[in-house]
Amino acid sequence: MKFQESTLPKDLYYLFNPRGLAVVGASSDPSKIGHTILKNIIEGGYSGNIYPVNPKKGIILGKKVFARLTEVNSQIDVCVISVPALVVFDVLKDCAIKKIPFVLIISSGFSEIGNKEEEEKIKNFAKESGIRLLGPNIFGIFSAKSYLNATFSGSCVSRGSVAMISQSGALGLSLMAKSVSESFGLSAMVSLGNKADLDESDFLEYFGKDKTAKEIFIYIEGVTDGERFFRTLSKVAGKKLVLIIKSGSSVRGAAAAFSHTGSLAGEDIVFDSLISQAGAIRVTDLNQAFSLLNLHSLAGDVKKSETLIVTNGGGVGVLASDSAEKFNVPLFSDLNYLKNKYGAFIPSFGSVKNPIDITGQALAEDYLKILEASLKDPKIKILVCLCCQTAILDNRKLSKYLLRVASKFKKARKNFIFCFIGARDIESHFRNQKYPFYQSVESVFSDISKLNKEKNLVSKSKVLAKLPYKEINNLLENVAMEKRNTLYSFELAELLDKLSINRPKSFFSEEYKDALNSAKKIGFPVVLKIVSKNIIHKTEAGGVKLDIKNELEFKKSFNRLMQDAGRYDSHAIIEGVDVSEMVSGGFELIVGAKKDPIFGTLITCGMGGKYVDIFKDISLRHFDGVKETIFQMFNELKIRPILRGFRGESSMDIPSAVEVVYKLGSLVDKSDLVKEIEINPLIIEKDKVIALDFRVIL
Repeated sequence: MKFQESTLPKDLYYLFNPRGLAVVGASSDPSKIGHTILKNIIEGGYSGNIYPVNPKKGIILGKKVFARLTEVNSQIDVCVISVPALVVFDVLKDCAIKKIPFVLIISSGFSEIGNKEEEEKIKNFAKESGIRLLGPNIFGIFSAKSYLNATFSGSCVSRGSVAMISQSGALGLSLMAKSVSESFGLSAMVSLGNKADLDESDFLEYFGKDKTAKEIFIYIEGVTDGERFFRTLSKVAGKKLVLIIKSGSSVRGAAAAFSHTGSLAGEDIVFDSLISQAGAIRVTDLNQAFSLLNLHSLAGDVKKSETLIVTNGGGVGVLASDSAEKFNVPLFSDLNYLKNKYGAFIPSFGSVKNPIDITGQALAEDYLKILEASLKDPKIKILVCLCCQTAILDNRKLSKYLLRVASKFKKARKNFIFCFIGARDIESHFRNQKYPFYQSVESVFSDISKLNKEKNLVSKSKVLAKLPYKEINNLLENVAMEKRNTLYSFELAELLDKLSINRPKSFFSEEYKDALNSAKKIGFPVVLKIVSKNIIHKTEAGGVKLDIKNELEFKKSFNRLMQDAGRYDSHAIIEGVDVSEMVSGGFELIVGAKKDPIFGTLITCGMGGKYVDIFKDISLRHFDGVKETIFQMFNELKIRPILRGFRGESSMDIPSAVEVVYKLGSLVDKSDLVKEIEINPLIIEKDKVIALDFRVIL
């Protein structure tokens, strides 16, 4: 049975809020997954209709059991399938008959063990039948709004504001359990499994619109559609906190890349850069994720404001100041204001600077006074309270006061963060009240720094550079017809001219005599470069000879060029040499673009020349067709002070360099032929840029 394409449910609302739900494979045996899922659904408080399905019929957990789905006469929005893999397809056919819009396949035994054919079979049938699949090989879903726990986890789940998406089943179940012991709770949880249909982008989009989800935490090993994921993430992360853990980080294959742009844009570097560009936060471990979720679920976004620190220890205050500087967290700096506002609460031997030091003689009541004063202070938006264990400080009384103040800070929409040094005995007080408990000063400021990142503006439409794309495509098609994946120097020169990118005057020559005449025509000094489709990195091959000042040097350099190229690759086919004018001065950049198979067009810029692989001062972005993005890339480079004018030197022509990156990104994005394109070096001077070495990979 086939449904019209329009019947496909675009919104996942009824997946998380089903009016009726069936469990195929429900069992009376407590050791079976089908039993645990049904038990969790019932005990979780789900109020919709529940239909257990098992050929044996009978009663399970007080519910009437149906032999087949087709025996159920009522509406079913979600079917949970927990049967052997070979039976899944038959159940799916019954789902199509019943016009069930959502199917959760708990069953394993598909592509994860090499059974791709069966997975494709159910995937194609579901698509034809208007069914959206989740799975196979999942642990289920949880929805706090509908009190639905359709998983085989422990039945205890803490309700809250965090929506979780997990590609790992075991990890996902652990995260559900962890939500109980942490300060945050879950608004929803979804297991992705093999992602035969619904994937991370579908749920990210849904949770982005779901008002009950204030934070989104994602664990993935890889993305299905990189460009869609990036677009969706950019929209959602502009409104909500999105944390991502991606496992499987790898740099394998980078050494085989044709260009520096390819090797520097390894899978993990690409993912890291794009996550940051989208405005999300990539975390490296679960503890860091839980810490950020705890803090955000408590107080929401950390305001972009100066922070005030209160401590009872000078040493820990110094550590806090150092951490604030390390993580670029601004501290409240009006010392006269602090003295007038808080001086009355500080002992004469204390300090009213920031950090405010109320000294080791402070009692719980002393903390309370200054904290309540800061609560009423309109200039203080973020307060960090540091407490060191002392012989006279009553930690239990202090924790009581802190929790009382914390609730007031939350109502006032201010951020209140406290950190105890050496007082684990009171941790449970804060955990029970769902408040984060810090014991590391550095962790406090690391988290503040991450949460007060500026939200990125999302470009609504991509605008490409105005280039003669038809002429460029004709040039590239001629190269492709000759079954070459690289361009000769004269073709590269033509392409640069079509891109209106400055280049040195140059000529291609097949023989020594023609090369010498070209050098004379240009005028010494000149540069010699080997031309071979087999030699991509010319400098490594000894295929570049610089600053050749006369005919005698030219002859020696030509012979040495051929010898070095032959030693580098004895099988390389040498088409000839490129003779160009010698350009000196300026600063060497690398700029480029590549077509990533997952994320689409990427652009790079950074410190260029032969040391690019050593310093790796590179910025990478998804190409969004916005020049402002490229300016941001140059601003985050370590060489920025040099480009801006260092110690009285003139600033360099960054706008022209931005224009070059914009053109390269536009070409790669527009062309179906270009895989990678790179200029290294691109010489930047105070009033121009010049492309010295250009390479294109088809």
